[in-house]
Amino acid sequence: IAVGSKNNMSAKKLECLRDRHVIVIPDADALEEGKAQLKPLSHIAPFEFSSFCETVLGEQGKKGDVADYLIEKLKV
Repeated sequence: IAVGSKNNMSAKKLECLRDRHVIVIPDADALEEGKAQLKPLSHIAPFEFSSFCETVLGEQGKKGDVADYLIEKLKV
């Protein structure tokens, strides 16, 4: 799910993920912050973090999220 902003993660919004295995793909500049924000919510679900954006976009000196990456790759 997209929560609109890294500051919008809350137990209420994440409740729909209860007891599911969740892979989080945070923005390129938000991996550690995302981990810190979700740690208190780990009772909802196990959160696994992907460093995809940090690695791929960060190496290119870009900020952004997985949607930015996909949009750029789909441009013809």
